[in-house]
Amino acid sequence: MHTHRNLLPMFILLVFALACSKTTPAPGTQSLQTPSPLATSEQSSSLETPQVSNATSTLASDASTATGNQPTIDSLVEGTLAFRNVKISLSTTQPDGSSTSLAAEIDANGDQHLLNTYPENPGLVFSEGMQSPPFNLELYVVGGVAYKPDEDGIFQVAETQEMSFTLKNAILSPDGPAFWLKVFPAGSLTSQGSELFGGFQAQKYAIQGTLYGQSVSGEIWVESSQQSLLGAEIDLPASLYGPQTEGSVHIHLQVEHSDISPIQPKLEALQATPAAAPGTSQGQVGTPAGSSLPADIPLYPEASILVDQSGIVVFQSIASVETVNQFYVDQLIAHGWEAQADPFNSSGTYYQAWTKDDRVLSVTIAPEGDKGSLISIGCEGCE
Repeated sequence: MHTHRNLLPMFILLVFALACSKTTPAPGTQSLQTPSPLATSEQSSSLETPQVSNATSTLASDASTATGNQPTIDSLVEGTLAFRNVKISLSTTQPDGSSTSLAAEIDANGDQHLLNTYPENPGLVFSEGMQSPPFNLELYVVGGVAYKPDEDGIFQVAETQEMSFTLKNAILSPDGPAFWLKVFPAGSLTSQGSELFGGFQAQKYAIQGTLYGQSVSGEIWVESSQQSLLGAEIDLPASLYGPQTEGSVHIHLQVEHSDISPIQPKLEALQATPAAAPGTSQGQVGTPAGSSLPADIPLYPEASILVDQSGIVVFQSIASVETVNQFYVDQLIAHGWEAQADPFNSSGTYYQAWTKDDRVLSVTIAPEGDKGSLISIGCEGCE
């Protein structure tokens, strides 16, 4: 997983539990209603000032669904990911003109093709084992599993670190618009009417205000019927990304309807391991039947293995992410693993990091469907 440029301490504290500042709207901002902060599903009462208000923004009010539920920024992003037959472009341009970008396609089945491009940037630091910029990272997400082509063009299951370069994570990161929509203060958003955008009927909103004493501006577009984030053009002071940084950062997002051919990478070389080998008991704790995992890394009971290759095991469970997360906390401690940090939750996905002897273990538990989980276990030194 990569680490962004030297962010201000506010982002160390608020990356996944964001607060809105109580800054007065910029002069001249006109609102159809009394403006107030955007609703977010990740509000936390444990944060110290600035606190999130319980009031609702113009955006959330205007975008209220027929059932009376007010969408959150997270639900708008989920709506974006639910589009089919679309192209999505996301880019972040720095004051020096360099730009990171993500070009995505989603076909009629919801499978994705992603191309991440990172230019040379000495301030962009990646964890050990990841290639440093500049580089391109191509991923295919098919059936909820991420694959990447190797040097010979043969598709392999992506490494755990590379799985973090997903479309959802990009939109929610500080290089994406959703991160900032969660922290813009009251009165920043005002409705500008409806228009066509990317082949969809959209509600347009202007952004104008101040964030921590600095001016922010831009525009966003929200799809009218499904309440989905369609586009954004946001200008931010570069100093919000790092101290003593001058100029501005521009964030661009556009979703565009397009006829996408079925995304079908050549996966012939990958053989998914069956859920349980004949004559074995599936998913017994401490007995990873049907998988290559060692005995001290248990499968979740009744798991269905999707991929088992090169130190990566991906499997599904009907259990909730919270249940599976607690299972691995309890079981890995019982098997002698040492946690490197407390598990953390990013937009419903849990991440765990463990070590034992000279082995390094990562566990990612993501929502799958309405109630189930998609679990990825990567172990360095377990081959």
